Amino acid sequence: MKKTNKLLVNALLSTVLLALSVPALADTSDGIVELTPGTSNPNGPLALNEVPGFDFGSNEIQATEQTYTTNADALLSVADTRGTGSGWNVTANITDFSDGTHQLTGAEFTLPAVVPVTSGNATKPADGVATVLNSVDQPILNAQAGEGLGQWDSQYDNAQLKVPSGNYAGAYTATIEWTLTDGPNP
Repeated sequence: MKKTNKLLVNALLSTVLLALSVPALADTSDGIVELTPGTSNPNGPLALNEVPGFDFGSNEIQATEQTYTTNADALLSVADTRGTGSGWNVTANITDFSDGTHQLTGAEFTLPAVVPVTSGNATKPADGVATVLNSVDQPILNAQAGEGLGQWDSQYDNAQLKVPSGNYAGAYTATIEWTLTDGPNP
């Protein structure tokens, strides 16, 4: 019985030593994914998903120049799901404020500086600077090559409308045209 136990212990020790001396075998495999340009955005792979509107409310005519600020949720949303990294730019222009009979003489509409944000991790386009809009396209946001992939949102609350004294009473409106172009602004 002692001899059997001794043989059993020796066999067990030999198996353990053999298991310890055999090197572990390793191998590698690949993880593969192909990304294609996005087609799920109903506005297209490079799109203005949302543009802001601005309501400055009803204000009493004053004898001096007044500046009105909008606190409304004014979101500009740009989506770039092309996957090319070629960049993009947004410009805007505005018509004169008019009530159908009179124009709001000397009015100045200013977009505030903004910081575009995303839920992704792409390289951010340049921050937007405060811009006075007029009838000529003004640069609003600019994504250089390699920037602005995914969706970028910019809040334009706190836009301002400066109205000099000497204007007629009326309900004035203006149209802002937003243009998104492929490629960065030079």
